[in-house]
Amino acid sequence: MVIQRLLRFKKIALRRQTFRRQMIAAISLVCVWGGLFLPLMSHSGAIAQTPPSSVQTSEVDRLTKTCFQLLQQADYSPLVATCTKAVEQAQAIGDRTAETYALINLASAYGALGQYFSAIDQAQQSLELAQSLGDRQAEAYSLINLGNAYQSVGQHAQAVEASEQSLQIVRSLEAASGTSPALGQSEAYALINLGSAYWSLGQYGKAIDYSEQSLQLTRDLGERQGEACSLINLASAYGELQNYPQAIKYAREAVQLTQATDNRRGETLALNNLGYALYGSGQLAEAETYLRQSIDLFESLRPTLLDAEKLSLFETLTNPYNILQNVLVDQGKTTNALEIAEQGRARALVDRLAQRQGTTAKPIALMEIQQVAREQEATLVEYAMVKDRPQGAVEGGDRLYIWVVSPAGSIAFRSVDLSGLTDSRGQLISATNPRLVKSTPNPADSLKQLYQVLISPIQDLLPASPDDQVVVLPQGSLFLAPFAALQAPDRSYLVEHHTLRMAPSIQVLQLTQQQQRPQAVKSALVVGNPTDDLPAAEKEAKTIARLFNTNPLLGKQATKAAVVKQMPQADLIHFATHAVPNQLDDSYGGLIVFADPAKGFSNLTTPEISAMQLRAELVVLSGCSTGVSDIINSDGAVGLARSMMTAGVPSVLMSLWPVADASTADLMQAFYQQWRPAIPNRANAMGLFTAMGLFGVGCLYQPLRRLYGPGFGSRNHRFTVITMLTVVLVLVIGLSLPTQPTAPTLDKAQALRQAMLTTLQTHPDPQDWAAFTLMGQAK
Repeated sequence: MVIQRLLRFKKIALRRQTFRRQMIAAISLVCVWGGLFLPLMSHSGAIAQTPPSSVQTSEVDRLTKTCFQLLQQADYSPLVATCTKAVEQAQAIGDRTAETYALINLASAYGALGQYFSAIDQAQQSLELAQSLGDRQAEAYSLINLGNAYQSVGQHAQAVEASEQSLQIVRSLEAASGTSPALGQSEAYALINLGSAYWSLGQYGKAIDYSEQSLQLTRDLGERQGEACSLINLASAYGELQNYPQAIKYAREAVQLTQATDNRRGETLALNNLGYALYGSGQLAEAETYLRQSIDLFESLRPTLLDAEKLSLFETLTNPYNILQNVLVDQGKTTNALEIAEQGRARALVDRLAQRQGTTAKPIALMEIQQVAREQEATLVEYAMVKDRPQGAVEGGDRLYIWVVSPAGSIAFRSVDLSGLTDSRGQLISATNPRLVKSTPNPADSLKQLYQVLISPIQDLLPASPDDQVVVLPQGSLFLAPFAALQAPDRSYLVEHHTLRMAPSIQVLQLTQQQQRPQAVKSALVVGNPTDDLPAAEKEAKTIARLFNTNPLLGKQATKAAVVKQMPQADLIHFATHAVPNQLDDSYGGLIVFADPAKGFSNLTTPEISAMQLRAELVVLSGCSTGVSDIINSDGAVGLARSMMTAGVPSVLMSLWPVADASTADLMQAFYQQWRPAIPNRANAMGLFTAMGLFGVGCLYQPLRRLYGPGFGSRNHRFTVITMLTVVLVLVIGLSLPTQPTAPTLDKAQALRQAMLTTLQTHPDPQDWAAFTLMGQAK
């Protein structure tokens, strides 16, 4: 896949959500993750045979039942913690059977929150434990969870294999001992998994066959949640076959059933499917109604979630926002579509920023969007990559939506047809980053192509003055696009015509503007080469530190503890270090590598940064690929920049690919010279200018002697005159200095533009100057 080549990190690539994966993940969330929770009651007899641990066993049973209830109630906040306690309690009493079923539940909990790699890990543990115990039913449960998790991360072949294995085990158990409700439930969810897997593989006939089997079985069992899942699968498959009457029929049944059983998660997806089918059949007004209901219902699930849970769960249910944009555009309601586009992006970050300010974030309204453009004195350009429009839509195929909001508040809309590209989304993504995409034979061609797609349709709407601000609000992988280097037909670069910066959403701009603290840089934290393998970074850090009259942390001095201690007090933070996407665990984000006296190196992670309270006006991440991270369609680029903004930083300067040492050093020095002139403050300069004054007056000794005559030769006379002149000279020079470093001559975005133009003169290759982008505020 192009995305895999783009990031070159398999784990992160698997997190990229296409439309199909979002739908499958959402179905999984409602179905197996929601239905395959085991209250342990069927195993309580075996557990109770261990008298010494009867109290502890009762606690395991209570915790497991609580897990089940929390998921049914969509109460996500304590879900994983409660299920984890059940596992730990079972391990503490040495009850491996209870541990197996608690692990199955924990896998379901992680899956319900969209944390699929953790779900796979727990499911594999429960599978191994079940196999060692010879517990075939627990083995089937574990395989169902594995199949579901594989399906959610796009590993469809593994999903089919695991689901078929679970189905074979269940049917062999039924053949040996007869049907039971527990075995029937397992068979039903294995069939549901297979229906979803074959839907994702485009084999809709098989998807319908397995879904019809699961529908009949769940109805026979009275398993209403499984019945809803089967109906949702059928609606999805018939929708793909453009059999919209059948899709609408099954979707309406799913809506009625989920409403009757108070299954809010299932109702959210059923309403989405109904809206999509109505959209495909041309019933736009009714489609809008149901899609808005789906969004409102999902919004009601958000308040209890933690940040990471919002990221993962929201990513599985972004379809109503995407489809509703299409429906509104096709009705000519393009400004309303902008509101929905905003409502469907960066919401987890918006919530965190609002919490810092002691408020609750509501979706941004149209008038507020216009007000942000006025306050920013900038042209806002928001992109939305529209996916999988149904064949019955007004304009079929994939499209790119672009909204342009002028500083005066006027809103223009453009729609770009991507059908001319061989692979509309994939090829567009592959053109975004000339350094990372090794398969691109000529990066210049990609930059020109991307200019034609992203800039040419709105060129007449952009400001004429290159000093006027343009804020780019990308979506998905467009966060990795080097907008500054996009090349016009006349071979000029976009940065030559416009001052650019980036933001995850307009509402993030609104909130970060409210937390701005205009101030001089009194305290700068500069860190360089903590790993002792970046000599150019160390030189860069020394140069930057001199500009701000501070001592940099270099080499082994730059420990994680030392850096973390100084970060909250710094007005400016500059890291010339290694920074990489996080591959160590299932969390989103990245790592900054620092020295450690005991271990050699220590990582500062995005969750640790997000938990800080920072006052810095700007953080510069001057390293390789510091802006490359998980791309979450619902929240933009989730990495170091996001964590810094969450911690209170309004502006982050980051890189999009591995940068060259020499050109980066030149760019950074040019940036700081434009933004913060290297003028020392009065306190540091007085000693210097006192010495200069004494030296200057000393040079006047002979002229003064001739002026005063022989009387000037007395020691007292000389001392008095020289002292007075020295004081006057020092005061004149010293008091002409500012009490603090001078205010910036340019704002951050303008300074970055000028630095790029300066660096371009000596390093003409865009790979050497276009990697850095400013996220957030300019002032």
